[in-house]
Amino acid sequence: MRDSRQVAVVGVTGYTGLELARILLRHPALQPPVFYVRETNGAKCLAELFPQFRGWGEAPLRPLSVDAITSSSAGAAFLATPHEVSAELAPALLKAGLRVVDLSGAFRFREAETFTSWYKLPAPHSEWLTEAVYGIPEIYSSEIAKARLVANPGCYATSVILALRPLTQAGLLAPGASVVCDCKSGASGAGKDPRRDLHFVEVDENFKAYGLFTHRHTPEILEHTGLSESRVVFSTHLLPLARGILSTIYVTLGEPQTAADIESLYRQFYAGRAMVRIWAAGTLPELQHVAHTNFCDIGFALDNAGNRGANLTSMRIVIKFAGALLEDDATVRSLARQVAALAQEGHEILVVHGGGRLFTATLKRMAIESKFIAGLRVTDRETRDVAVMVFAGLLNKKLAAAISAEGQPAVGISAADARCFVAEPMVHNEVEGGLGFVGYLTGLNAPFIESLWHEGLLPVAPCLGLGSDNELYNINADHMAAACAEYLSADQLIYLTDVAGVLDGERVLSAVTCEEIERLVQCRVVSGGMILKLEAAKRAIEGGVREVRIVGGTSPDALLLASHAAGTSANDRVSLIPGTRVLREPLSAAQAALSAA
Repeated sequence: MRDSRQVAVVGVTGYTGLELARILLRHPALQPPVFYVRETNGAKCLAELFPQFRGWGEAPLRPLSVDAITSSSAGAAFLATPHEVSAELAPALLKAGLRVVDLSGAFRFREAETFTSWYKLPAPHSEWLTEAVYGIPEIYSSEIAKARLVANPGCYATSVILALRPLTQAGLLAPGASVVCDCKSGASGAGKDPRRDLHFVEVDENFKAYGLFTHRHTPEILEHTGLSESRVVFSTHLLPLARGILSTIYVTLGEPQTAADIESLYRQFYAGRAMVRIWAAGTLPELQHVAHTNFCDIGFALDNAGNRGANLTSMRIVIKFAGALLEDDATVRSLARQVAALAQEGHEILVVHGGGRLFTATLKRMAIESKFIAGLRVTDRETRDVAVMVFAGLLNKKLAAAISAEGQPAVGISAADARCFVAEPMVHNEVEGGLGFVGYLTGLNAPFIESLWHEGLLPVAPCLGLGSDNELYNINADHMAAACAEYLSADQLIYLTDVAGVLDGERVLSAVTCEEIERLVQCRVVSGGMILKLEAAKRAIEGGVREVRIVGGTSPDALLLASHAAGTSANDRVSLIPGTRVLREPLSAAQAALSAA
């Protein structure tokens, strides 16, 4: 007869099994568990294997045998075993009438395909997947109480789900907005198997990210928060310490909320759940508050508008303004509002702008004749000085003022400020400087720009660079933006133009690949300034910029839509995103079909 007070534990030599032993041996309602391991090394008691249990952990230790477990009176079995081992052991124990709590990932998903695709292992017995209950008692307590098979959740997943579930269940998140889960763990979370990257000298005084976009806990988070994969950015990091997880999660709320409302929501959701401790609004927990305990502490902070759950720099974005867009005050105000909104979401933004039409008009008004060689303007000193006046003076200050007026402090900077943009003269017909003061960007002062971001300032830069001769050089704004994006390791480069995107006749191409750009030029599908944009976009993609878009700046909220589309997956309606995306590789069949829909 099965005795609910008697439990069997399979696998105690790993960190998870060892911690489980500490909990079970102290449980007032249980008899001392029986521990089963593959190799006892002659030990008959757990304390012989782990001296830290001497005096209070004198529990039996036996060689692993399914028959021994099923023939015992144990009412439940805990499996602290690898995924593939749990997948084989659990069905036999269940059929023998034991309840099973599995600490691996073998039974965490309803669909066998989910396990196979993320764990790269054969799927467990599929007939048991629908019976397994996900083991977060704060959410599924009634189901767990009746379950025969409980799938213990992943560590990172637990921290993220407990933080997000009250918000998603209440429908408070802004539709389509990204959710950034920035998670950090001690080294014991990687398990006990010896690995070079977990050696003391590799971990001590170090801090690194790992498993980006491939971490196995991702599908757990998606399944139990109801969020789509395209909305969740889940990044994991290894801390130079043994234990503890700190997850900082950044969300945008659909409507402004007060701190009291959010705190009340969490307290009501976790009322009666003793292991979840809610901190007062604006106070944040630390690892030392929960290490070596069963507690999960949750704190939060709201921005001043009450619709963002934290202040995070989540993306680095370079935005290039076409000069034509700066000629219309209403357009400038609209785009300034969107730039300010992105910055207030926590993104690090550099704005680069041109102004060729006003430059040409100013030269004409000043009766300065322009000379061209093979279609390229020769910029002598007088012409260059007008460029500085128009770009670094009039237009730069106008755009910085417009962004500042929308509540985001912006500062106009030029190449001479801390030598932030460095240039060399353009070579034409194998002659350096053959075009006068025309150059190309060869470097930038990233620490200076980052210092502005850290002070909450948004830099706005004209298309000028400082040469080694301390002269200012006019740079093509499209190529300058691409070079800045490359040098800053930007996540996004967005070109705002006075057309809707890359046009094939009257149709806006939703995407073009680097390989297709040459064909578009040769077949004269594109011409003029769009050629320079596409060449610059190709350079940015090949230089490591993750995403480049060419967007019509006069379309309502086009900049916000394009930026929020970062990382759009094949499951999203890419046709709803404005403009043209420049890709390294062709779209998949699924994406192409959605784009054409």
